[in-house]
Amino acid sequence: MQRRQMLFLGLGSGAGLMASGCGFRLRGSNLQLPFRSVHVQGGNGPLQALLRRTLAGYATVAETPEAAEAVLHVLSERQEQASVVLSTSGKVREVQLRQYVDFSLTDNAGATLVDRSSLRIVRDVSYNESEALSKEAEFELLYRDMRNDAVQQIIRRLAAAKPR
Repeated sequence: MQRRQMLFLGLGSGAGLMASGCGFRLRGSNLQLPFRSVHVQGGNGPLQALLRRTLAGYATVAETPEAAEAVLHVLSERQEQASVVLSTSGKVREVQLRQYVDFSLTDNAGATLVDRSSLRIVRDVSYNESEALSKEAEFELLYRDMRNDAVQQIIRRLAAAKPR
């Protein structure tokens, strides 16, 4: 048993060394924001809560705009669900889930650091009426994944902001 464990550990560390030798690096691990504190303004939905939690890993999240170096304005956020493929009998066969987010970033003096930006994230999902309950649960998981994707895209755009 110990021999098998040692072999497994040896193979795992060997794969890690090979991956690091080729320049592999986890995305976002060295991201630096151009400000030390930020205030998230706009709404209290699940996207904003996730945004605040994620930003806390990169900067101090201030409670008021006056206490922050930068203010992230979440201008709008919405989710849509549209039927995109129908069968010959008119039954829905494919659904498209959409997540829209509009945001901008200003410094505490009001100067624009990131102009109004829009994100549009889309997922296509097959649909069957006989599995409606499980599909609703799948849609909720996909919406959560889309929110995570939106937050990561926003963080990357904030990291690219240039102070004026």
